[in-house]
Amino acid sequence: MCWEWILANIVTPVASRTTDLFGNSVEEQIRYLLDYDDNLEAFRTRAGQLEARKNDVLGRVDEARDNNEKIKEAVLLWLAKAIQIEIDKEMMEEKIEKNKGPCHTWRLDWRFRRQLSELANVKITKIDELMASRDIHSVSDLTQSADLGDLATPDYVPLESSSKALNSIMKLLKDEKVNIIGVQGPGGIGKSTLMEQLAKQIDTIAPYDKAHVIVAESSDLRRIQDKIAELLKFKIEEENELQRRATLAKRLRERTKKVLIILDDVREKINLAVSGIPYGEEGNRCKVIVTSRRLDVCSKMSDVTVQIEELGEEDRLKLFKQIARLPDSEAFEGAAKVIVKACGSLPSAIAIVAGALRGKLANESNESLVNIWNDALEEVIREYS
Repeated sequence: MCWEWILANIVTPVASRTTDLFGNSVEEQIRYLLDYDDNLEAFRTRAGQLEARKNDVLGRVDEARDNNEKIKEAVLLWLAKAIQIEIDKEMMEEKIEKNKGPCHTWRLDWRFRRQLSELANVKITKIDELMASRDIHSVSDLTQSADLGDLATPDYVPLESSSKALNSIMKLLKDEKVNIIGVQGPGGIGKSTLMEQLAKQIDTIAPYDKAHVIVAESSDLRRIQDKIAELLKFKIEEENELQRRATLAKRLRERTKKVLIILDDVREKINLAVSGIPYGEEGNRCKVIVTSRRLDVCSKMSDVTVQIEELGEEDRLKLFKQIARLPDSEAFEGAAKVIVKACGSLPSAIAIVAGALRGKLANESNESLVNIWNDALEEVIREYS
């Protein structure tokens, strides 16, 4: 006779009139047993839907950061909660795998099944709350662009992909035959962070005045001209397009240092020939870097394109460890890999989680790492709720 039938037709009617020592309904506990498979499947489905929503939010966060916008704290909190659900799911699946047993024998731990079923039900409620949240309708607040050289880069980690790209760009900046350099990579791969690090290192080649312009959806030449002038501390007063181009070119030629113009997150081709930027002239005193998610944009606008490769597993783990300041010990490998896997391949998600864990792991063991993450998340929730 099937145990599910016995539970449903004999035990449950009696249990409906019984409570445990803590006043909890025994019927409710039995119901978790009966609904074990349904609850786990529902949790997996809803967790998959949440992961898709998380990836969408991460994409918008990356786009906002490319546009130099400040990400709302509520959005970072939402992402932390969503990533926590993914970590919980990963840990739950591991427990299920370790405790597998045929449902028709006495070997299966029914208490374990009930606990997992109840936990899945609780997590479904949390997922529903996250999916219904209005906090992610808008991810950022607008803020002004700044001179790239003034930006701090405390979380720059010299990963293999970014280091290769940085070295290639530095070599191209020395090449007198190269005027415009393209830098291509998917959203969230770290193009802007790479540009920040480049600004810190470029003076080892030659002293440069640097101007960083977030182009994004607005490729209007007048706006780009005004932003370059603003960042280099002068104004273009003229209204006539030819006069504006002449003024920009003249002021850039007059500078005592070489000039590096970074046009960040370019979405469509811009005709730099009519911009007034004096690239390609004798002495090659003005260099331009164009970053874009689109390879065709970089190819059409630049002399040479440098592509940033997606992070491999080792780079993702290295990024997490260094931002979280994780001790260099094999004891942390297992739990760290679980967290990094839940974060996905984009550096932005890894940075959010690692930042929450930073400095909390110095004397801990592998077994307690995920618990520490839970504690760190609760601190974030208390701070921003």
